[in-house]
Amino acid sequence: MTWIARLPVDRFDALGTLRCTPGVEIAKGDEHCWLRGTALSPDVERTLRSIPDARLFEPHDDALRPVGKRVATSLLPSDFSEPFRPIRDAFPMTIDAHPALDRPEPRAHLSFTRAVRHHPPNMIRVPARLWYDFATTTSQLRLDGLRFAATRDEAVIEGTPLPPLNGRRYAVRHGVATPLGLRWAPLDAPELVARTLELQPGEVALFDEPDQYLRLGTKEWVAATRSAVRTTWSYGFDE
Repeated sequence: MTWIARLPVDRFDALGTLRCTPGVEIAKGDEHCWLRGTALSPDVERTLRSIPDARLFEPHDDALRPVGKRVATSLLPSDFSEPFRPIRDAFPMTIDAHPALDRPEPRAHLSFTRAVRHHPPNMIRVPARLWYDFATTTSQLRLDGLRFAATRDEAVIEGTPLPPLNGRRYAVRHGVATPLGLRWAPLDAPELVARTLELQPGEVALFDEPDQYLRLGTKEWVAATRSAVRTTWSYGFDE
């Protein structure tokens, strides 16, 4: 279904986990952020419902009817301070800048291309609530061998076997996480990327685009146990 969501503008950062979701657009007003899309996937709906004060609507022209209700309760505003645009554009991610006066500029432009030989996935990025519900109800045996890094809204899980959750999967080699099904081009050499970024043992550079990454340091990782997951979100989720 076509959908629209409204949430307070101070909750904007909570939408970061939707950055790579195709078909989702965002606009900003003075008091609210507005999202829209043509298909409401379970992952998107779960993320939106986890954000305090977020509201989901079905649009009928400019009238907005809350999902599950029969009567429209509000109108879609037209005076946005920032008009609708792809949500990815609202969350630019840039490579960390480090002083490197004596380091020559790279001569090759790196990009992603489809991989002919697939490396098995050993990392997944999911909404926090999805990981919380799984980790606090499964056996500890199923969590052994996993570690996770988390914010209020999302979790990154590394290890094998990965939990059977819906999310974006990656293959981690030499500390560099590449989206599953892609490889580096023109040379598939993540060890060179790791060397350029000066990754330390235990650190991970998580790439969604060839020139954009999230750096996860050793202090951000926690061994996956039910108690660790409960403690991480004890202020946010109720079992």
